Amino acid sequence: MVKKSLFYRIAFIFLCLVTKPGFALNLNEAYELALRNDPTYVSAIKDYQAGLQNEQIGESALLPKLSASYTKNTNQTTQIGQQVAGGPTVTTNWRYPSDYAYLQFTQPIFSLEALARWRQGKAQAVLSETKFMYQTEDLLIRVLQAYVELLYGIDQLDYQTAERDAFQEQFRANTKLRKFGEATRTDVLESQSALGVSEVKVLEARDAIQTSKMKLAGILGIPAKDINQLAKLSPQFKVVNLQEKSFEEWQQLAIDNNTE
Repeated sequence: MVKKSLFYRIAFIFLCLVTKPGFALNLNEAYELALRNDPTYVSAIKDYQAGLQNEQIGESALLPKLSASYTKNTNQTTQIGQQVAGGPTVTTNWRYPSDYAYLQFTQPIFSLEALARWRQGKAQAVLSETKFMYQTEDLLIRVLQAYVELLYGIDQLDYQTAERDAFQEQFRANTKLRKFGEATRTDVLESQSALGVSEVKVLEARDAIQTSKMKLAGILGIPAKDINQLAKLSPQFKVVNLQEKSFEEWQQLAIDNNTE
């Protein structure tokens, strides 16, 4: 079984990321969808279940073996010859059954090969468990990254839209001032150029949102068009301050705890 500490850590993280209700999709719902639909994680579950069987397969090399076999045949022969010297030639047909059965029980008393296979099976089972722990933590990271990237893209679109609207108003104002001789042609052209750049940024922000939606939808296993609104992260969400520890301390934490 996967270590309980892993799930405690996951539960603690999501308690710190409680999102506001009333939205189409929040972070907890996204993670639950990913647990059911993410192809990488679903494949990891199957690999984990298959890997656990290695321990039993290896252990079977040390256990007694019982084998049985049963064969039933019908024989038919024809014999041609003289029953007595100088007598007539006689043809005799023979038909008879022959049955064969055995039951065999074997138990290895000492086998280095069997012992090695048992140890190998245990090691492969532990490897499968560790890989699954890594895939579970990796899923959490991938969901959070995709979710935050989409939120960031939405914020960027709002910012770029507001900036474009501001440049649009500036361009209109300079155009009107130009008519009354209170602005130069250079002012009009500069505001027009800034407006054009801001419109391009708005288009780029929309494309970035669509890309982020497709990335998140691929993890959640739902169409991108179904992702309409996302709940923002709770104010309780805190970013770890990397300056709290030295590089050596962070490195040691990674060596001790990182499953990969």
